[in-house]
Amino acid sequence: MLEPVHLLPERVTSASVVRKIAREVGRQMCEGTAVDRLQHRLAARLAPMAISDIRDPGRWLLGVALPRGCGYQDCEAGIIWRTGAVC
Repeated sequence: MLEPVHLLPERVTSASVVRKIAREVGRQMCEGTAVDRLQHRLAARLAPMAISDIRDPGRWLLGVALPRGCGYQDCEAGIIWRTGAVC
């Protein structure tokens, strides 16, 4: 599931942060987020950056990469995933 950012979890040194990341991914999967959708989000958020610029990978994953958008289940950064319409 974390394939687009597979190098980052390896760089997380805190076991509690690793558990938080796993819980967040699990929560999103339980809520119905498809794997391709999660991978698309991770790839899109990583695209404008170099991995070497991410100083705290756990914080980046939890604060930037994994959050969906406004909180609406189908919102991906201001776009409704199923329709492509603006949220």
